[in-house]
Amino acid sequence: MFAAACDKYVPVYTNTDDSKNANLNLKGSIASGIGGLGTSWAEGAQISAFVGYNVDLHQVNVLFEAGTVEGTTASFTTKIKKVEEQTSYVALYPYAKNNAYDAVQDIVSFSLPTMQAYVDGGVAAGVLPMIAKSSSQNLEFKQLCGIFRISLTGDAKVNSIEVEGLRIAGACTANAATGAISMGEEAGDKITVTFPESVTLGTDPTVF
Repeated sequence: MFAAACDKYVPVYTNTDDSKNANLNLKGSIASGIGGLGTSWAEGAQISAFVGYNVDLHQVNVLFEAGTVEGTTASFTTKIKKVEEQTSYVALYPYAKNNAYDAVQDIVSFSLPTMQAYVDGGVAAGVLPMIAKSSSQNLEFKQLCGIFRISLTGDAKVNSIEVEGLRIAGACTANAATGAISMGEEAGDKITVTFPESVTLGTDPTVF
């Protein structure tokens, strides 16, 4: 059981390249597909796992990388200085250095990308955020956002699509237990989705 203290802070977990240190393994599964699209892990996918207490009660953001992948389940590993059992594990996909977890408020802070890449019939790597919280090292990730579809016709070539809405990109927080998102006051109102190559429209609808 964790508790706040005024004693000198001693790190519990740190990233390290020291071969003498141990691996910490987490298993991540994806709860379900989204918007009719199946979701699965890719080898090398990276998550933020929040382990140990920092001096301000924000747990340390440690990069874990997927090694063994079996569809919707993957084993994530990192090297750390010291392995100790935790009462709960919180993780976020995708990994970013500025991801943070406030264990007191039980909220994760991260950023929704303003620039996104389009993938025909799927979801670009690192775009669809997922969160997991568990009392064990088995984590079931839940999607935090939806997929936006549009149909276009006309005589034009499309190189990118801009989506506008009230505070839809940028800094945000999510409740680790429920996944409810709150956008920051400085969040942006536009997302730009870029295409690897231009798409020619016609009289039949093209679905993006």
